[in-house]
Amino acid sequence: MVVRRRALLLSVLAGTLLGLPAAAEEPYIRASVDSTEVVVERPFWIHIEAQGEAIDPPELPQVEGLWINPRPNTSEQRMFAGAVRRHIAKLSYSAIALQPGPISIPTIRMVVNGQPMYTEPIDITAVGEASQTPQSIAQVRAWVE
Repeated sequence: MVVRRRALLLSVLAGTLLGLPAAAEEPYIRASVDSTEVVVERPFWIHIEAQGEAIDPPELPQVEGLWINPRPNTSEQRMFAGAVRRHIAKLSYSAIALQPGPISIPTIRMVVNGQPMYTEPIDITAVGEASQTPQSIAQVRAWVE
């Protein structure tokens, strides 16, 4: 057991010292929301996290009864630990439920390391009553901007 650990440690150290390419961790993509119950016309966040060496922006779906801001808050982490490197992108999109009831956010597609990857769908419930029609909400937003 000790011999295997030493051999692994020596191979990692040798790879680092010789300038061999670092190994990347497995790519993934996942999506989440702050809560599965949201209030109509109140913003909430849709979070997308992806890991890979090359990460393309997600393809946001059109969802009936939901407005998603196309401009995310983003953060990226690039870490190198010996022979392992990691690149993680985190995107947070503000969204607003436009009407009460169940809303299903379908899979979100991203290309990671040249391969398409998909999130799991997310089901939320919007509670409360809409005080304005979606068209008048858009007009107010346009006036404020």
